[in-house]
Amino acid sequence: MKYLLLFVVLCVLFWVGPTDSQKAKASKPSVNPSQKCRKITPNEFETCITHCEYTYFNLVKKNFTIPAHYIVNMREILLHYQVVESNNAEKLEKHINKCAKRFTNSVTKEKDRNKKCRKVIDYQKCIT
Repeated sequence: MKYLLLFVVLCVLFWVGPTDSQKAKASKPSVNPSQKCRKITPNEFETCITHCEYTYFNLVKKNFTIPAHYIVNMREILLHYQVVESNNAEKLEKHINKCAKRFTNSVTKEKDRNKKCRKVIDYQKCIT
């Protein structure tokens, strides 16, 4: 009798199938931003992959600008992953602002997209 009940329960579970959330997880393979950027723009220069990744995480806009809330995003990421201690959050934000201003000034002078992408890497280096 126990085995019959177990068999019926298993049949019902297989008949119902996986839940919608399990189907969604199974059907969508996880892709990291770097892979996604390479897939979207296969002919893009390697320097522009960083720009694409930064736009994915809302750290730099596609038009190479950095709004104030993107600076807060960068600060929060660095604090969340404990790159910087939380008691230095104010200093960190000032430092990111300084790097963002330097980035904005240098990008406005450039016309070539690849050179602008290179400036994103310089922005990243400035912060770290």
